[in-house]
Amino acid sequence: MGVAKSYYNTVSLIKANKTTPFDFDNTKAWGTDSFYVLGILGFCLYVLLGITSLPSVGAALSWREFSFVQSKLGHLTLLLCTAHGFLYGWNKFLRSSTYKWYTPPGYMLCLVLPSVVLLLKLLLITPCVDHTISQGWERGVAEGQETKISHL
Repeated sequence: MGVAKSYYNTVSLIKANKTTPFDFDNTKAWGTDSFYVLGILGFCLYVLLGITSLPSVGAALSWREFSFVQSKLGHLTLLLCTAHGFLYGWNKFLRSSTYKWYTPPGYMLCLVLPSVVLLLKLLLITPCVDHTISQGWERGVAEGQETKISHL
């Protein structure tokens, strides 16, 4: 509704041939442009992930390339698409008219799972946790018992 009203105001100013400056909301412009850019980039990376998951393309890639595309670019795609969803409702989530029957709108419910995944990934890449995982931390062993660790 706000975009149509803004468009109508701009058209009416042009028809009346008024050259006086009109109200331009810079925040709204940045939000809209960012929404579109993140959506397009997320979609393109999603298509790239889909193409690399095809068996013929996956066979042509080395394991390192395939692993990079599926893990790193996968998380980047999830981040971009989640940010796209957050920008969709950045000015709506605090309005009480948005919550019909006191339930959040669909776009908010769709952002719960990707946000949890990104928060857990952020937790796992913190240096203290990442170092512990990559070093192969094990629990303390009782005296007299030894464990064999084979490095493959």
